[in-house]
Amino acid sequence: MLSTAFIANIKDIFPEARITLMGGKWATPIMEDSRFIDEIIVYNSNSYNRGVEKKLTYVESINFVFDLKRKRFDLIFDLRSDYWIMLYSVICNTTFRIDFGAVRVKKYLKGRFINSSLRKGEHYCLRYLDMLDEIKPLKKEMKLCLEINDEAMKRVENKFMNFGINTSDFVAIIHPFAEWKGREWGIHKFAKIGDYLFSCYGAKIIITGKKEDRERATELINLMTTSANNLAGDTTLKELVALISRANIFICNDGGPMHIAAALNIPLVALFGPTTPLLFSPWCENNKVIYQDMDCSPCEQRYCKKIPNCMELIKVEKIINAVDELCKVC
Repeated sequence: MLSTAFIANIKDIFPEARITLMGGKWATPIMEDSRFIDEIIVYNSNSYNRGVEKKLTYVESINFVFDLKRKRFDLIFDLRSDYWIMLYSVICNTTFRIDFGAVRVKKYLKGRFINSSLRKGEHYCLRYLDMLDEIKPLKKEMKLCLEINDEAMKRVENKFMNFGINTSDFVAIIHPFAEWKGREWGIHKFAKIGDYLFSCYGAKIIITGKKEDRERATELINLMTTSANNLAGDTTLKELVALISRANIFICNDGGPMHIAAALNIPLVALFGPTTPLLFSPWCENNKVIYQDMDCSPCEQRYCKKIPNCMELIKVEKIINAVDELCKVC
């Protein structure tokens, strides 16, 4: 998601270019409807694999790179600094290649010896856009770009109809889960937020997540005093985008769905602890970031021995205040 502003600017620099996007199976569907992308290549990187997709063997990697070579790319941008992608670029004998890691090192060294524009803690959106300065300094489009699939929207509208949700209803979507458990705030606290949204705004509550989150989503709903709709594991990625676009407010931990809501400019409350919002905050104006900073933050997020940890220190009242600021309490 954070690369979409970068991709839009490539089209601005090279309006006649044919742009191919390469990415993991778990993420590429979100870009299939992009007006900036001509072709998508699915590549489940061995370095950046979410652990759910089969990794490429050495033979498959060799076959893959020769398929790439036949496409004869003129310019390759590597946004991941993935060693495999770097190797592929060299083998493909591409005329030009701009590597995210190399650009960062160049800017770092420049900053060590002369006055540089490199900012410490620069957001990843800006880091990606910095790469374009290697071609042509320009006034960059700073917004994330995400388009909604029409068929996915129709399916979401059907789900809303089945839930008894009308176009005039206030819809609140809660995404209480995260890729790393260390980023999660806890379903008990999210349940209190759901109850508050209903009591104050009469909100129709929807809980989202992955298939493996569905049982915990049900547990969260059972903790609430009001009813809610469980869509965890019941949406495709495209449907999730369409679903979030219908929200009046979206509340979540740091993660991919947060960036979807930001791209759609949905009022958004995002909770941070193990990760720093300096690098990964929602790239939009209509948001409230709740960040519990600690001496050990940012960290690897995989486990934490601190009691209480950073996410546990975030109070329910902080989230309620953020919700009210965004929604202008009645």
